Amino acid sequence: MPEDLITNEKLYEILRREKSRSELQQIDSNFIELVKSYIKEKRAIIESQKDKNRIFSKIEIENTKKQIETTKKIINELFEKREQKIVLLALLCSKTNPENKDLDTTLASEKQFYLKILEILNENKENNLNYLLNQEKQEVKKTKDINTTTEA
Repeated sequence: MPEDLITNEKLYEILRREKSRSELQQIDSNFIELVKSYIKEKRAIIESQKDKNRIFSKIEIENTKKQIETTKKIINELFEKREQKIVLLALLCSKTNPENKDLDTTLASEKQFYLKILEILNENKENNLNYLLNQEKQEVKKTKDINTTTEA
């Protein structure tokens, strides 16, 4: 079986690896296109079997529909797990090393997601720190003003 051929078994193996390991797993850059092609092929099978009026055709249609639903469930769970890991990576990076934005195990869309989350986290941290520091400066200034007026 060629490496770039997608099946539900291969999708399940990718999901299993993603769930069992703490680090984000490498996914081929053409992964989404391969999955789309796989689902398109399954839909074509359904369409080709609809015109046939045999019992085996009806069974094949039902089996293929189940395969498509299974594929959708696996893909949904896979991307939810990956999103969770990406958010945690962005949070960790924001806390420890905001300059390190390298993320080479992701798809292009996931990298954009990561960079946006990282940007939001860094902006939030900066805004909160600036607010707190400015608040502290204002309180110090008020204390100085009070001390100046009581001494006079």
